[in-house]
Amino acid sequence: MLQLKRFFKTVLRYKTSTLLTLLSLTVAFLGVITLTLYVSFEKSFDRFHKNLESTYRLETFVYFLLFNGQMEHTC
Repeated sequence: MLQLKRFFKTVLRYKTSTLLTLLSLTVAFLGVITLTLYVSFEKSFDRFHKNLESTYRLETFVYFLLFNGQMEHTC
């Protein structure tokens, strides 16, 4: 009980620091969740096919010339 009282006293004393800490933890937690969902989605792509082992991915690159004379590519 004494530790809980000390915790709330510290939180009330350092409001800005506590708010920034909680905000950064929330952002980090949401980032981890978002990254996990993205990786899970990318790894599950085309997993529903019957002949998964014989499915290949073909990528093409399109090169274009920019106005400043440099070449760039896109998928």
